[in-house]
Amino acid sequence: MKFTRLSTPSISTLTKAQATLLVMLATLVLTVLFASIPLPGGDDWEVFRAAVQRTIHRQTIYGVKLGTLQTNYYYPPWVLVLLLIPGLLPFNWGLALTRALSLILAVVIAWRFRTSLIKQILALLSPPMLYIMLHGQVDVLILAIMIFLPPSWWLIGSITKPQVTLAFLFGIPRKDWLRAVLIAAMVGLVSFLIFGPWPLALLNQPRGIIYLGHNIWGGLWPYNVPIGLALVFFATQKQDLRFIVAASPFFMPYAAMSSLIGPWITLSNLLEDWQAAVVLIAWWAASFYRFLF
Repeated sequence: MKFTRLSTPSISTLTKAQATLLVMLATLVLTVLFASIPLPGGDDWEVFRAAVQRTIHRQTIYGVKLGTLQTNYYYPPWVLVLLLIPGLLPFNWGLALTRALSLILAVVIAWRFRTSLIKQILALLSPPMLYIMLHGQVDVLILAIMIFLPPSWWLIGSITKPQVTLAFLFGIPRKDWLRAVLIAAMVGLVSFLIFGPWPLALLNQPRGIIYLGHNIWGGLWPYNVPIGLALVFFATQKQDLRFIVAASPFFMPYAAMSSLIGPWITLSNLLEDWQAAVVLIAWWAASFYRFLF
């Protein structure tokens, strides 16, 4: 499968270097803003930062309780490479940088899929983005990296955060599979040498998060799986990466609200601006209802 329908849009008024500089400047400004006027929350970021710190000090990251919520780290170790810079910063600054990157990269993802300005704003005002900002989650960071990586990296990327990236597995073109297997084997081997048999350690951790209230699929899985399959079939038929981005959360027994940022950005692109606004209003109403009752 080759995704040719939606190529990366050209930059008409800015060169790529200028656009990159603009993104870096916006990230810097937002980071300083968030660090100066800190928002509440950041409990998930505590876990990520603690895992980075423990890795630096050559301590185990699996089978230990981290952060104020005393929860486990449930990700492959290479996620910590992506979070190394914010994880080395003081807590408040690392959280501020993560939040700033999440906002900026959400806009970049929307731009990648030719989303209108109105729907870009709706993406930033959505429940998934609020969840990401409050908890310090990394869904947008991981999704953005996957979208802009070549397909040969999608095999290893599909297990990075499955509720965000799993469906990329179905989008690997046949010609790229050998290279994808070699890259996955190489990354896996390096991670085993550094962290030991970490998949066993990860799987041996408690999996009670599946039954927590913030799991949006609580009581629904596996009835949500056919939706994921339908989106993958759409992606195959239409050669449209948007459906691959949208499919991943629907395959998993666990997904938080933050995992729906990809489906919202991509699938809202199929609606008119006013229709997307109506859906967002209904989504917020449903979220308030669930919160209250």
